[in-house]
Amino acid sequence: MIEELNDLVLHEMETEHYFTLMLAIADLTTGVVTVAQAGHPHPALLRGDGQVEQPGTGGFPVGLLAGVGFEEYKLQMAPGDRLLILSDGVTECPDPGGEMLGEEGLARMLGELRRFSGPALLSALVWKLSEFAGSRDFPDDVSGILLEYQGNV
Repeated sequence: MIEELNDLVLHEMETEHYFTLMLAIADLTTGVVTVAQAGHPHPALLRGDGQVEQPGTGGFPVGLLAGVGFEEYKLQMAPGDRLLILSDGVTECPDPGGEMLGEEGLARMLGELRRFSGPALLSALVWKLSEFAGSRDFPDDVSGILLEYQGNV
């Protein structure tokens, strides 16, 4: 699907723009999530025990290059795991000195927030990010999607 969208943007639309994309299909029975990235930041998988994984293939943004492929990969979620798909405004958020949070900083932050879930996790993440940045006036969009896997209930 992403390859077709890439071809459409490059050959059917008159634009100089490109965009990142992540497509994730979650099987709520098994906890398997099939993911494909098109230049989008890696997802953050916050395990029930507090460990943070940031798997991914990266890939090229949609509408940037013709003829590129987009690989998919699978994640196995266990009950209590949380999957966060965040905009690059999170990892590229600078501190007052201009240093970006990065993937390691995000992993540390999520580890500190491991006891939170649902909307409280997202709110706490924005709070920690504004603390890191020294302001809630972020230079780029900060958005995200959270999937919490409860198991086959």
